[in-house]
Amino acid sequence: TVVFVKGQVETQNISLLHVSSGSLKSPVYLTLSLTTDASSNYFFVVAPRVTVVPLGTFVCSSTSITVQKGRQTLLSLAPNVPPDQDVTVHVTVSNETAVTATPSVIFLAGSMTPQTVTVTHQNYGSAMLSFVALSVEGNYKGALLERAVDVSAVQGFEVFRRLAGIREHVMGVRVPEKQDPFIVQPQPTSHLAVARFLVLSDLAVDRDISISIL
Repeated sequence: TVVFVKGQVETQNISLLHVSSGSLKSPVYLTLSLTTDASSNYFFVVAPRVTVVPLGTFVCSSTSITVQKGRQTLLSLAPNVPPDQDVTVHVTVSNETAVTATPSVIFLAGSMTPQTVTVTHQNYGSAMLSFVALSVEGNYKGALLERAVDVSAVQGFEVFRRLAGIREHVMGVRVPEKQDPFIVQPQPTSHLAVARFLVLSDLAVDRDISISIL
């Protein structure tokens, strides 16, 4: 209830609390009923009905993810109700020196198919992901979900080919995560009989770590 005081011209605010998402086909209607004295010049006034579309929101596969150096982590993002229109959802990263992410994804009208957001490690640190929707109209126009996903960008290990030499450790080329198989021959006298690698940590480790070869 809002009250207008006699003799004053002022603006009154009506606040709405979002309870659940809706659509253009099933909006919420606000009917404003005026009560005043029969002698008032507002006695016969009828306030217009207000149409409200409760906006949809986003469903994330996780609210906290970790991305290791040299790697990517995939995040699933879906609408919680079918969009009235095609929707472009922009992904913002609070700290792009730590990670970057897929700039935007598209939700098709009427579809609740999840879309994939790829988060890529850039440097050690942390960041938050937020999502904002742009649509011509409908239940996702301007929908916003701020600081929805907490991202930790951590260090890792790198593997290098060990070269044959007099010294114990001679670093060769870095071995990428996806690479062609190495050839190892059964002849003991062949230089291809053994494949040797060096494993290096990005930083000095703060606890003892065991690496298993699988």
